Amino acid sequence: MAVVTTGGWEFDGPSDITKGETSWSLEGSHGAKSNSTYTLGQAALETVELHGYLKKTGTGTGTTRAEYWAEFVSIDFYIKSTVPEEKRDELVILYGTDATFKSYEKEINVPSTWTVTATDAGGNIPPISNPTRSITLGKVGADGTPMKAGKYSVKAEKNGKTSSMTLIIVEVEVILPQEKIYARSEGSPLERTSHILEVKTTPTGFEKDVELLKEEVTVIPDNADKGILERVDDCNWRYWALLEDQSDKCPGYDDLDKRYWDISFKYNIFGNEKDVNGKLKVFSVFKYLVDHNLQSGAIEYVVWKYNLSGCTIGSYLSGGVEDGEYGRTSGILFISISYRDLAFDSENILASTISHEDIHGDQLYYYVRQSGTFDKSYYDLSVSPPDIPEPPLLPRVKPYFGLDWANMECPAYDSEKAMKNDTGISDPSNLEYYDLMDQWHSFFKYIISIN
Repeated sequence: MAVVTTGGWEFDGPSDITKGETSWSLEGSHGAKSNSTYTLGQAALETVELHGYLKKTGTGTGTTRAEYWAEFVSIDFYIKSTVPEEKRDELVILYGTDATFKSYEKEINVPSTWTVTATDAGGNIPPISNPTRSITLGKVGADGTPMKAGKYSVKAEKNGKTSSMTLIIVEVEVILPQEKIYARSEGSPLERTSHILEVKTTPTGFEKDVELLKEEVTVIPDNADKGILERVDDCNWRYWALLEDQSDKCPGYDDLDKRYWDISFKYNIFGNEKDVNGKLKVFSVFKYLVDHNLQSGAIEYVVWKYNLSGCTIGSYLSGGVEDGEYGRTSGILFISISYRDLAFDSENILASTISHEDIHGDQLYYYVRQSGTFDKSYYDLSVSPPDIPEPPLLPRVKPYFGLDWANMECPAYDSEKAMKNDTGISDPSNLEYYDLMDQWHSFFKYIISIN
């Protein structure tokens, strides 16, 4: 064997192939007439039987693509793959992509048979029925059936002689954490949590070639912080949850169905960038506190986040769902304010409830709250549809009661409406609560207007 070069091409083949300034001189034993001369290029590759490894290291005429060739020394043809790889005897591609293999020899109809055999992916793929000069493998095999991830041998057979190239199809799986992920905030004692994303490849051993990337964070409104992603080892990556901003009035996965923080990822392997199936849902700090029955902490957090320290702050009191009660203010000399379970449906509702009950806390007991409470009871007893329907439906006739009740409640609802943007209660995720609040506000304003 001799290594000779010309025009940027390098050929590692039999010693009787000699070097010329611009051409190769091919002896008769290699399928050419004695002393025939062929200019190196595509024509030579397709019309002459070359035994050896041929590659192009520079630029020039003819085929100049950086391709890698599999050699068939024992027979009169060889195959190449159009997908570049570092090793000419092994080709690695990503699952779902293709590689094309071509055969070359003196005759046109070669090889007589292609056979593709799986070595560890399970089962054999039948040979194609008609001879061809090329075959594309990857997404499907020679018979048109999908190819699984694994290691294959691409064989070219002719006259009982066989040579092969190894094809490895690699499939990537990224396993997202299953536990709930909660954000962190400067106003909360929660530590920034971390979660493991696991990378698996089939066959194994290619995990180190996978790079994970954070693609985007889908949030309402947008949050610049996407969290931190870092590699732990070949198979594991760590995601540190994002930081919730104090100005974000609509944090992710807080309560209802119109707000979210979705973290999506991509992976890169062999120059291919693909989307990771699934997304991470990141829940708000408020959601963490409520999920862990830390309602007192949730109240403190909302007071900090929504700058409500100037309000009279109450405490959590379970119940009130059946009565539709969000908050309660009681006491004569010493005011007692409590927030019921419904107020914790979202941090916006709690913030709005705090502002509502703060107004009641400033009202005089005997002249406003007590008379208003009694008046409410009388109004409820006077309900008689259709003239006086259940509130907040508006009465058709002027009721005897309700004015003191309206004078007590209307200022509190005025406060909620005035602070709707500050508390975030106007966000579409709170639409059901906001509509109900608006109905009550309109009801009390109407009662006052007809008296």
